[in-house]
Amino acid sequence: MEGCSFVKRNYIYLLIYLIASIPFLFLYRFQTTPDYISYVSIAEKCLAGDFHNAVNAYWGPMFSWLLMPFIYFNCPPVLAGKFILLIAGAVIILLTSSLLKNFGVAKKARSISLLSLIPVLLYYVFMFMSPDLLLAMFLLAATVLMFSDKYKKSKIYPIYIGILGALSYFCKQYGLLFFVINFFVFSFCQLIQVSKAEKLRVAINGCVVLAITLVISFGWIYALHAKYDTWMIGSAGQYNLAVGPESSGQIHRINGLIELPNESAVSAWEDPTYYKYEPRYLSMKTMAYFVSLVLKNMFTTVAAFQSISALSIAIIICFFLMQVCTCNDSENGHKNGVVKFLFDLLGFVKSLFTNKDWSILFSLIIFVAGYMLVRADIRFISFAVVLLIVIGGVCLQKVLDTNFFADKFRTQLFLLIYFITFACFPAVELINNANYGKWHYRVTDSIQENFKQSGLRIASNLNWHDTLYIVDHLNGKYLGKTKSPDVNEELIQELTKFNIEFFLLWGTEAVVDISGYILVDDEPTYNLKVYKRVLQ
Repeated sequence: MEGCSFVKRNYIYLLIYLIASIPFLFLYRFQTTPDYISYVSIAEKCLAGDFHNAVNAYWGPMFSWLLMPFIYFNCPPVLAGKFILLIAGAVIILLTSSLLKNFGVAKKARSISLLSLIPVLLYYVFMFMSPDLLLAMFLLAATVLMFSDKYKKSKIYPIYIGILGALSYFCKQYGLLFFVINFFVFSFCQLIQVSKAEKLRVAINGCVVLAITLVISFGWIYALHAKYDTWMIGSAGQYNLAVGPESSGQIHRINGLIELPNESAVSAWEDPTYYKYEPRYLSMKTMAYFVSLVLKNMFTTVAAFQSISALSIAIIICFFLMQVCTCNDSENGHKNGVVKFLFDLLGFVKSLFTNKDWSILFSLIIFVAGYMLVRADIRFISFAVVLLIVIGGVCLQKVLDTNFFADKFRTQLFLLIYFITFACFPAVELINNANYGKWHYRVTDSIQENFKQSGLRIASNLNWHDTLYIVDHLNGKYLGKTKSPDVNEELIQELTKFNIEFFLLWGTEAVVDISGYILVDDEPTYNLKVYKRVLQ
């Protein structure tokens, strides 16, 4: 009953969110990504009973598991993914409302925070086909339970949190790493805050959480070990760290066909674990690369936050200063000079571990810091963005409590400007990218009469992403770009070696003769020619 009442109190935000999503379901019905193609392919393997190949070290299984019932009932894959992410966004609205209330944010500031969250969620739902929003949902649910007043004394909350930690791992490998580190920091702060009588209970709760997380996660870790014959929690981190100055680069950037990881794979991107990259050796060049990478990722992350809202960094700084100003004990007021400074510094350090407001900032920093070591991207930080909105709600509450905002008009104008800063970027991006991928369907319609059967082996000379989308629509197998973008003897040998049945030649206006292949389609609109292998 309490849960139903909570949903009713937030129904207006859910209603706005769902109504606003309806036109975008139509405008983004063509969208797909290389990552999403892999998730769908893995889900299809599960439904077909091909569990060995469905186990994948690079892609977390959660998104594919959730896609399975939709695919089973013939729901279009793109819509299936959007429905799942829309549901995750709705849950995030409820969880954010709960977290804001837990941090003492009153109705007015909470309302504008939730309204500001809606366009941001729509941006993440429709711009990206990835499990990052699912990860944000599970991590946020764990955060809500951890910051609940009932956590210290509850026996059931640690079990829920442990399960959520494992579900975060099933979304992405990074989910487990972040959850464990963040929970250690949280538990350490809890142990400092509570009395001696409560320390044992908090320690037991912490052990229960980590034990349940690791026990459930071990099931998937063992499955990876059984397939790859090595112990690991995933290969995504290792792969991304390996892509640097001494490697060939990402799969989609290299020139040269790559054999499929399994017979039912759509492309080599379905399991980059098998991609053979050059080993990384410790050298000055490598160290310089990582230093520059971290610095670059720091700027990218700051830019990502600022793009979400022009007030993002200002909110974080404001939150930080608010905590600093309130952390010192008033009893130190009579002290002067060095003594007062030392007491103030001691009070500040103490507040870092005893004030739960700091913990939410720690979670945000830890989450984005992990990605800075590998790769920063706006789609990765959806959880941190939700935490930013929570922090913004806390700041709003403090600001609205001042005498300056006693005037109603001034308050409403300020809140409107605050909302607009969060709504502008998502609105512009969603409008500008409407009907993304539609032209891939048009190309497919133009050439599909030549592809009478599924599972055909296809290659191209250019345009890895575009070709992959077209191949996916044709139910084919894409082996990548040839080493040479131009038609020559090397290209013909590569096509023959990899048994390529159809070759898509981009960017050549003149008709080109390719030994062993005949031209079956010429699409000047898309500057594309389709060649079919001649059976001998």
